[in-house]
Amino acid sequence: MNKQQNKKQELKISILETAIKLYNEHGYNTVTVRDIAHALQISPGNITYHYKKKVDLMKAIFELQYDDYKKMDLSSDVDVEGLNTLFHKMISHQQKYYFYFNNIVEIPRYYPELSHIQKQIIGQFYDLYKTILLNFHKKGIVKDPLIQDAYGDIALGLLSIVLFWFEQHELHENIPNHTIVQVLWNNILPSFTDKGVAMYLALEEK
Repeated sequence: MNKQQNKKQELKISILETAIKLYNEHGYNTVTVRDIAHALQISPGNITYHYKKKVDLMKAIFELQYDDYKKMDLSSDVDVEGLNTLFHKMISHQQKYYFYFNNIVEIPRYYPELSHIQKQIIGQFYDLYKTILLNFHKKGIVKDPLIQDAYGDIALGLLSIVLFWFEQHELHENIPNHTIVQVLWNNILPSFTDKGVAMYLALEEK
């Protein structure tokens, strides 16, 4: 890649990073291409050269988010501490793309081209949580399920909390201030064996 190509690539990355920053701060609906150009101190034409329409910019941001998600290297073969790390990785990822997770239902309606990727990722996370819980059962960390596919239901609950926490955080104003990670753990802990509870308490002491 020559110098000119490097500069073009650097500009494309700067455009995406600046757009994400402004979307997070002001909302993706209110930020214009001119706003992004002003923040970068370039002309709007420099942006539309790379991303002709706002939908093209949003697609590029979504692809960037998907690449970041894949780099997280999430494994289902984890212990209690590993699951805690996974929770924190996911929250950090969502904070980076706050504007998206704060509008996770609305954005695919505006940009239906993105919905198939979104559904794919959501399905992968459901499978990840369910497999972790099944592995926990094999390791004696969680109890035998009381009903069929109980771990699937718990996985769905965890997924729903993670996906919609940021979108609904304003509704939590009159509820005691628990962090999302606390809420996630409190939805699993009732299923823990004594061994699992001891592992969790050891984690809390660190």
